[in-house]
Amino acid sequence: MIPLAVPCQKRGDDWVGGINTDSDPFFSNVISLLHFNGSGYSQVVVDEIGNTWDVYTDVGSDPSAGIVASQHGIDSAFVINYNSSEYSDTAELRLETPLEFSIFDSTIGDCTIELFFKNTGGDAGWLLYSNTGSGTFPSGTSSSFRAGLYSDRLAVIGEYYTPSTGNYFLPDFEVPLEFVPHGVWNHIAFVVSGNTLKCFINGVLRKSETISRTSGLSYEAPNHYLTVSSANKTVDEFRITNGVARYSANFARPIKQFPDHD
Repeated sequence: MIPLAVPCQKRGDDWVGGINTDSDPFFSNVISLLHFNGSGYSQVVVDEIGNTWDVYTDVGSDPSAGIVASQHGIDSAFVINYNSSEYSDTAELRLETPLEFSIFDSTIGDCTIELFFKNTGGDAGWLLYSNTGSGTFPSGTSSSFRAGLYSDRLAVIGEYYTPSTGNYFLPDFEVPLEFVPHGVWNHIAFVVSGNTLKCFINGVLRKSETISRTSGLSYEAPNHYLTVSSANKTVDEFRITNGVARYSANFARPIKQFPDHD
């Protein structure tokens, strides 16, 4: 029987339910790190690595999107309380700095993308959306990776295209929502090790799939972007690590914000 992980609750500056780490031996491999520290629905998001992130909406400035204090008034996180449909991209946090990251890019080796999130709305909407490309199809390259919640599952959709390989589509990659409790903090990590994609939820491996990877992907703006599209979800502690598969087996969740040093 697959164990049900205990969801994590945020208290003070700790994540209750896991081990504490004050330093990160892989910090030099981190290419994006967001703590979402702030308050008052500030839309200024600081990336500890120096990347630029902006709140993007198709309706202008959105006062319901920004950094908020936790229920204890100590911590902070990013929340978007706006969602018009299951596939809404009307409010999202978008990376404006070109960043060489794709789970399908074999040249970056192993990689890990992870964050904490709490679903406070309906069980629908994208959580992560990564896109790369040169914009010169069919001679260019492209890839996309999307993870989101649906009525009964956490689903991941991915694909890439290169002139030499043609189109590749990620096999069905779904996790039942019973492993993603509603209304509480959950830690989710997507880990690529070699040609294997794994999904850990609250420290427990829930899905593993062999994938195809390629080289030569382009990261040209404006066709390359990464978004945290957290419609009716609160997100915190977002981190991308290139060259490292941080988790290979079940693990205890972090209990503090991700370290800023090695």
